[in-house]
Amino acid sequence: MGRARPALGEPQQGAGRFDVDQDPDGLNNVCQSGAPLQVNRYYARSQRRIYGALLAACLPAQHGSRALDVGCGAGRWSRLMATSGFEVTGIDLQEDVLRQNRARYPHVRFERSSIKSSDPVTASL
Repeated sequence: MGRARPALGEPQQGAGRFDVDQDPDGLNNVCQSGAPLQVNRYYARSQRRIYGALLAACLPAQHGSRALDVGCGAGRWSRLMATSGFEVTGIDLQEDVLRQNRARYPHVRFERSSIKSSDPVTASL
């Protein structure tokens, strides 16, 4: 049996690394790790349909509507919520990924934080 990753703490070495050109949404990290990219894209399409339907069922975002993406990873859901009109904050523990997200999605706020912390980032949301 494999070792369980602690819920809080530093990410595993190598976690969160992805090729922005080949796998811009970091699907290998969040779908089927190690599976061919086309398999992960298949899963991602299904997830996007479901998530899109859930987002559409919400009241339309109004000026000032905010959303928090916990464990935002490569920011694919942060991006979707931002394009749906929400002011989005994505939080994650992986600073390298957050740095990439800030460059790719400057209209979204990305912070290194845990949902369980008493950090002002999560307290203000």
